[in-house]
Amino acid sequence: MPDNLGGVPSIVVATVYAEALGQNVQSKIAVANAIENRFQDTTYEFRNLPTYSRVISSKNAFESFGNVNFRLVSNVLAGRKSGEHLTSKQRQALIDSFIAAWVVYNSILPDTTSGALYFYSPYIDQPAYITQGLASGTLEEVYPADVNPNKFKFFRRSQ
Repeated sequence: MPDNLGGVPSIVVATVYAEALGQNVQSKIAVANAIENRFQDTTYEFRNLPTYSRVISSKNAFESFGNVNFRLVSNVLAGRKSGEHLTSKQRQALIDSFIAAWVVYNSILPDTTSGALYFYSPYIDQPAYITQGLASGTLEEVYPADVNPNKFKFFRRSQ
């Protein structure tokens, strides 16, 4: 995918879109922050992921990577499909996803997730690494403003 979106890697926009589809802009910003936090992290788990593509496409990193929503937006962003392939709701979600990614990528706002590296939707089972991290005390939940914790849960390493 080209990086012609005001400097924002299009894979980040597509991931924010696919992960937070149907959610508010604050949720999209929180997802973009989690991606950025992984990209900036230098600890063992993330140190060998020097590009956004590697961060996003690494095994089990983002459930939406490669799904139908990710592929649709990736094709629109790459010019393989026109925006006419999107409904008006999808176009608005793409615009919101771009804004969220741009705000985070350009450090316009402070990190709304307080350093969260992980998140999941409670609509699916809690990932084992979250359960283990909470039980061992290595992870703690954070609550980004205006993000519904019934729709997204965010976690950072314990301080």
